[in-house]
Amino acid sequence: SLGLLMEFDVDVVKLDRRFFLDVSNPRTIDVVESIVKLSQKLQSQVVAEGIETPEQLELLRRVGCDMVQ
Repeated sequence: SLGLLMEFDVDVVKLDRRFFLDVSNPRTIDVVESIVKLSQKLQSQVVAEGIETPEQLELLRRVGCDMVQ
């Protein structure tokens, strides 16, 4: 829950593979980019899980994601 970001000092934010099922969708891109930016502002690292395609990896590189699995 994003509400927990206000209550706890979070070191890592993990993005589930569901976030990357349709990386051609502009809404998907906006959501992922916004979460990465928020995490950076909170000085937390971002880990994207379930990355399987070059398109998914390219999106994550473009928005500045820290790690992928």
